[in-house]
Order: sequence, then C-alpha cells, then structure tokens
Amino acid sequence: MTSHPTAGISSLTLLFSALAVGCAGQTAVPPSKAENTVALKNTASLEKTLARLEAEAQRIQDVSEVKRLQRSYGYYVDTASWDEVTDLFTDDASLELALDGVYIGKEHIRKCLYTLTDGRVGLKEGQLNEHMQLQPVVHVAEDGRTAKGRWRALIMVGQFGKSAAWGEGVYENEYVKQGGIWKIARAHWYQTFVVPYEGGWAKNRDLNGGVAISKKLPPDRLPTEHYETWPGVYVPPFHYPNPVTGAGAAVEISEAEEPLFTDPDGAALQQAIRALRSRVQSLQDTDQIERLISAYGYYLDKQQWTDLSNLFAEDATMEVSQRGVYVGKASIRRSLELFGPEPIEPGHLHNHIQVQPVIHVAPDGKRAWSRSRALSQIGTFGKPGVWGDGVYENEFVKENGVWKFEKDHIYTTFFAEYDTGWLTGRHGTPKVSEKIPPDRPPTEVYDGFPGVYIPPFHYQNPVTGGAAPAVEPVRLPTAKSAYQDAIKRLATVAAVIGRLEDEHAIENLQGSYGFYVDKALWQDAADLFADDGTLEIGGRGVFVGKKRIHEYLAWLAPQGLTQGHVFNHIQLQPIVTIAPDGRSAKARWRFLAEVGEVEKYAIWGIGTYENQYVRENGVWEIKDLHAYFRMYTPYGEGWAKQAMPNTQPEKDLPPDRPPSLSYAIYPATFVPPYHYKNPVTGK
Repeated sequence: MTSHPTAGISSLTLLFSALAVGCAGQTAVPPSKAENTVALKNTASLEKTLARLEAEAQRIQDVSEVKRLQRSYGYYVDTASWDEVTDLFTDDASLELALDGVYIGKEHIRKCLYTLTDGRVGLKEGQLNEHMQLQPVVHVAEDGRTAKGRWRALIMVGQFGKSAAWGEGVYENEYVKQGGIWKIARAHWYQTFVVPYEGGWAKNRDLNGGVAISKKLPPDRLPTEHYETWPGVYVPPFHYPNPVTGAGAAVEISEAEEPLFTDPDGAALQQAIRALRSRVQSLQDTDQIERLISAYGYYLDKQQWTDLSNLFAEDATMEVSQRGVYVGKASIRRSLELFGPEPIEPGHLHNHIQVQPVIHVAPDGKRAWSRSRALSQIGTFGKPGVWGDGVYENEFVKENGVWKFEKDHIYTTFFAEYDTGWLTGRHGTPKVSEKIPPDRPPTEVYDGFPGVYIPPFHYQNPVTGGAAPAVEPVRLPTAKSAYQDAIKRLATVAAVIGRLEDEHAIENLQGSYGFYVDKALWQDAADLFADDGTLEIGGRGVFVGKKRIHEYLAWLAPQGLTQGHVFNHIQLQPIVTIAPDGRSAKARWRFLAEVGEVEKYAIWGIGTYENQYVRENGVWEIKDLHAYFRMYTPYGEGWAKQAMPNTQPEKDLPPDRPPSLSYAIYPATFVPPYHYKNPVTGK
C-alpha cells in the first residue's frame, strides 16, 4: 500500500511564504566576514541545485501543457469548431491526415478542416464527430522549446438515420513553444481503420483507404508515408526509443548537488531544497510511469513482443486474466506468443487502448503502483470481431534510474462479440493454456462477465483515506541578503510544482470515481464529494450534499454489481485548471459508458463532465459534478439507427434543485460550456 496522494502546495508553500516574508519584513543585517565565507563557498552549489530544480519543474509543466493542448484539440474537433482548432497551430504548421497528403500553413489547414464538414463550422443536426485523445507519450526537448507526442484517437462518427462508424489511429505530433505558449507545429494522424458500426472491423474493410479530403482540396505535398489501412497492418514510427532499453536513466537530483550550509539560515534553506527536490522527483516518476503504461499499449497493438517484454524487470511477473502467472522476463516473452506471432500479421487487429491511470509512487521513489484500464479491439478480418475491457493493478520498480514493470496483472471485465456486445455475445474468461503453461496458477479465481468481480485496489479512497503528512513550516531567524534571491526562486518553483501535484491528485480523484462507479460502490463514490457537494447527471436535476448524492447513486442500481450487469464508466481526456490560490479547481473530462444486463439490453454512452473541486484539510474533494450526456444508443444498432433522449427529473427521486441547464442530446447538437479558454489564443 502506498502513501495517500499528495496534499499539494499547502505546507511547503507556507514555508517559502514564511521565508519570503521574513526577508522582506526585516532589516538586512550585514553579514560578518565568516558568514560571507560560508555564502561564497556554497554559491556555486546553490545555483546549480536551483537551476536543476527550475529546469525539472519547467519540463514537467511543459509536458502538462502539451497534453492540455492536444486534449483541447480533441474537444474542438468533436464540435467541428474549426477556427478554434486552427488557432492551436503555428503559422507555418503542417497537418497530415491519413493518406490525403500534407497541408501546410495555418490558412490551408483551416480550409482542410472546413472540408470535413462541407465548408461549415459546427455540427449539423444528427451529426456525430467524437474524437477522443488518449494514451499520451510526450517528450520535451532539452532546451524546452520543442516537444513530440504520440497519441491515440478513438473516433465515433456518423449521421443519424444514415451512417455510423468507428475509427481508430495514432497521432505522431510535434510541438513548439512560441512566446511561452505551446502550439502544434506538425500533426500527423495514421489511420488504422474507419469501419461501419454494424459488423465493425470483422466484416468491413476500411471505408476510404485513408483518402478523403484530398479529393476536394488538393494538398501542398504528397503523403510522407504510404501504407495499407485495415485489414492491412502498419506500425507508425515511434518518435522515442523503448522507454526501458533505449532511454537510459532519467536525470535525478542527487544529495551531492545540495549546498551544505552550517549557519541556521542556510540549514533552513537546505531543508526546503531537499523537500522540494523530493517533490520534483516524485512528479517526474509519475510522468515516466504514465509513459511506460502507454508504451506498453502501443507495443501490444502491433504484437512487438521483444519491445514489450523489455519493459519488464528480470524477475517480473505477468498475469493475464485466468491464464496463470508467468515469472521472469524470458517466461513473459514466451507467454506473449499466446496472442499470436511477432509482429502482427495482416488482417489481425489487437488494439489495446490504455486509459484512466491512477498512479502512486512510494515515498522512497523506488516502487510505484497503478490502477488503469484497457479497452481492447480484437479480431481477424472475416471472423467475429471482439470488444474487451479490463482493469490493471500493476506494480513498478525503479532500477538504475529506469522504471520497469515488476507485476503486470489484468483482470478481465468482459470479452464480447462486436455485433451483440455484452447483451448476448459474451466470451468466457481466458484460462490456463496447455500450449504455453504458466509458471504458477492464477493468484485469484473469478468469473468475467456476466459474473461480477472487484479487483482489489492498491490505494485507499482518495478522500476518506487521510491526507499526506504535512511538511512543517520553517522560519528563518534572520534575513540575510545571501539567501533572499534563493528564497524567492524556490517559492516560484514550489508554486509550479504545487499546481502540478494538485492536477495529479485531481486526476487520481476523478479516475477513482470512475472505478467506483464501475462496480456500483456507491458509498465509496459518494465519499469523494465535499459535504456540501452537488451531483447533476444528464437532465435529472441537482442533488445536494453527500447523503442525497448517495441516495441518487443507490437509486441507479443496488450497492455492488449483481450477476449479469455491467456499468463501466471510463474516464478520459482530462483538462484540469487549478485556481490561483490553490484551494479550488475545475476540470473537463469525457466519459465512455458501457452499460447493460445480459440477455436484456446493452448500451453505449458518451458525454462530457465539467466539474469543480475543492481542497479541504489538505485533501481534494469533488465540489460539483456535472455530467452532460452526448449520446446513448443500443449496442447492436448504434447511433445511426437509434438514440435515446436526455433524462428528466424522476418522480420517485425528485432532485433538490431543477436542472441547471436544459438541453437535448444526440441527434441534437449541444456543446457543454468550457471552463477554460483556448490554450493558445486565450479566447
């Protein structure tokens, strides 16, 4: 079990605030000759340590801002807000969508995007254009001026009464920072497939072969790469090496680089530097583990077994569903052949989409844990396609500065045939193989859908589990000019790190909400809210306070899922904004819902959250949860044939307040209000 998620900037910022106030509010005492000697001896070491802290904090902030930029891109594409999308690019940017060729310059990119909706901005009635941005692997250059990112797009498009299609592919993008603002310099989407909803990838070839826009608007340059879309197989080139074998250890801030002051003021400053160094390292570790999880999914997609097995420690274990435990790197490599040969063959699909990580790093920075989700698209062309869903509870170890998988354990929620889903097309949970037997039997025995099983959580409830231990504020007894600049600079770094810690804590909070809702753990879900928190889902109105929130959730279904039910509530694409005072926050999220009861009904649902959060006693809680529905449709019919209306207040469970906003969902068009401005223009 790991420590509770960080409480953020509260305690350490108090330290730096106290130091800064002490310096500003006292008359500087001229240092003695001996004191000058101490300061001179340590100036070089202090400057070096401060520079490292500032550089690391800035790099982590840059990664966060690039993610925010790309996720914003996805939200704007959803609603065909093409001018907003175009504003995210540099003036000389390029856009390459599948095999249409390269469009260069902001204005030509704008024309290209307008072509997607026949020259209009915004979706027309009955049009769907969901463009989910998932599974980021982002790297910022050493100079902090450019970056690269690999993303996955999961797409749902169509026109009510006419068409419905799934799409999937990989972005390999480049970014540049101009005037302190990150922008897209090169966007390149590699199309895996766009196939009709009915029959999916099992019965249909890719609809357009990757060519759509260029027939209406010629590109500036021919495609940079040529490949076959589904059922062809192509591996988009990676902008990064294998994160274990190719990257080497990340730069860590060592004790040796810290100044060794002997006077009281210097000792207090040194204590602050050590605390801040630890927090920077923890944030960097979290970022590297998220990359590792995402890289795992990309390698699994294309059955790149050598690269995948190299992500593991030598004595690691892998346990997939009920297949048993494979022990050691060589045994893990051997077990992967159960999924097919390396590399993946034409006509085979093995997409493994990694989402919703809840990551905790141990206080010593040597071990970590993650709960995440896999959404799988599996099949062989001409044979039944399969959807899969499951939950990982994984462990990681840092060896020689490099994070690796120590324990990989996925619990299967369901495997289901594409056409009927969890309604009637369920598959059994994979069992022990005689062909490639495991080293140990399964550690847990459970039934996949229609059975119900809750994989054990590696962490406590993010709200009721208690706050992280606070760092005690330290005050300088005197104010010496030798330390004033260092104190101010450390305060700035602490504020940046505090905001990033808060973003991570909120992402863990909302991710935990999704995992609790999955299994109808209503009390755990309600405990994530502030005492005066509110919940508004769809059009049923506003429920105020923990008690009423729990009543609403329990009204949806009994506490704890029962046999034959699925209630998955996948949390995607976060954009988190922390208030300047660090006491409140807002965030936009997507959700993808998989809901139903075996032999009775199966439903897909999508929507958007615009939530508010509050920090109370050092712990982040949900203040207001507002889920705007976008579309719900029966699994077997899809959004082309049937769409459900928005919900309304229920007579047997009246809300405390009426809906805050009345709106119609698909096939109507409605854009939930954004809590944030365009990340480039600020509009």
